[in-house]
Amino acid sequence: MTDNTPAISQSGLPASPQDQAKIQQFNNNGNGTLIGSLNAQNVHIALTDEQLEKFFPLLGAVTTSPDNTLEISQLDRTHYNLFVLENEDFRDGAFCVGKSDALTYSPGFSSNQPITADFIESVKKYPCIFAARNSDRNTTNSDQPFMIGKIMEVAVQGNNIKFKFKKYQTIVQQNILNESPQEFALATASLRNELDMKNHWAIKDLDLLGILESKGYKIS
Repeated sequence: MTDNTPAISQSGLPASPQDQAKIQQFNNNGNGTLIGSLNAQNVHIALTDEQLEKFFPLLGAVTTSPDNTLEISQLDRTHYNLFVLENEDFRDGAFCVGKSDALTYSPGFSSNQPITADFIESVKKYPCIFAARNSDRNTTNSDQPFMIGKIMEVAVQGNNIKFKFKKYQTIVQQNILNESPQEFALATASLRNELDMKNHWAIKDLDLLGILESKGYKIS
């Protein structure tokens, strides 16, 4: 039987430029295995994380598709976290909310809620909306996105609470949240919605993922 797996040198790179040129597509499945095709043959290549870092830049257009299915299926769908922040694009993987802005607009929760280890573990299990404050009353730019994700870490730092997060999917804010605020428990008594309000963190007792699925959004 012919071994179609390209030789890997000690540096973790393909053995020759000719082998590199024949590589059509590889996907990293996240556990140290590279799966793809070489000369129309399916191959599996076991690489260390260090070797993958050296190997990927040589592939040109690499398709990666992280699978969050299991992680999302384990989220607690009884509640969701809402974060509304002005001048925050949620690109750095972390942000802060002032303690005075925590758990506002959160029925069943108190703004004086102690941020204990148990409480942190519970909120980390909820799916999240990460949204920018509206640019006008009940309105924002037509291409303004909000993100669906989850909290990875929470740390109290003086008068602030720092959150590290993971993003799953981006959706247009105006078409979903601003046009259906009642469905997401975002409506307020002043006929404005929460996305108009100052920076805050809220917890809503709604199945966020179920609502989005009913609108045709399967979060992945």
